[in-house]
Amino acid sequence: MVFDGEHSSAERQEVDADYKATGVLDDDARKELEAIPIVQRGLDLYGLAWVEIDTAEADDVIATLISRARRHSRPAWIFSLSRDYYQPLDKHVRVLNTATHPGKRHIGPDDVAARYDVWQL
Repeated sequence: MVFDGEHSSAERQEVDADYKATGVLDDDARKELEAIPIVQRGLDLYGLAWVEIDTAEADDVIATLISRARRHSRPAWIFSLSRDYYQPLDKHVRVLNTATHPGKRHIGPDDVAARYDVWQL
């Protein structure tokens, strides 16, 4: 599991004041943030790996991990609801998106091509 670092967007906000400017820290968002250490302790208790780099956003860390897996021809699964992760798909990298209909949750490059008419070069 990969978490956004606490100061992950600070550098981009210095360059672009509008970056994530619409994010509101209401009570619900605050509760979610306060739950992160509890989730991390739970992952530790179950022996599940997680990473959080204080100055990095989760999507950047995931891209780095995928790049390393690809270099070694290792299969990799990204579990996410975000279609942003459809970009790095190839024969080794797949997405599991549980927000889609059963039977269409495992997504590879051929699925992206069929759904969006976007092809890899």
